[in-house]
Amino acid sequence: MIFLALAVLAACSSEFPKPDPDDPLIGCWSGEDFQPVLQRKTKWFMNRRPDGTFSIEFGLNERGADQPVNTEEGKWNHKDGVYTTLTLRVAGTSVDTTDPQYTDSYEVKSVNDNQLTYYHPKMNLTFTSIKIACERNATLRQR
Repeated sequence: MIFLALAVLAACSSEFPKPDPDDPLIGCWSGEDFQPVLQRKTKWFMNRRPDGTFSIEFGLNERGADQPVNTEEGKWNHKDGVYTTLTLRVAGTSVDTTDPQYTDSYEVKSVNDNQLTYYHPKMNLTFTSIKIACERNATLRQR
């Protein structure tokens, strides 16, 4: 029920709730796992900022080099064990934020200084990210 409430709030409100300033999800994270939209295993580089915005870059490793294939930007929040994203732009193009495909809610299974594990119940997938140093203008190719 909380997932539905957050999804409706995200889709209907121009004010997406900001995370707490000391939220453990703030920072840069990297992972590698199956991505249903791309239908293959991909790497990702996610930057969750304290102001509640995020950017994520997905990439494939082709011939030993990481190649970006998709980027998303938007807003995020983490409250009561639920991590929610509202995507505003894909590949630099604005999207219809009322479309439910651009709002995702995850159950945070565990988070510490180095690792985040979260579950997407709608897709029945669990993701694990490792915290990495945020470097100015860092991209997947630099990881």
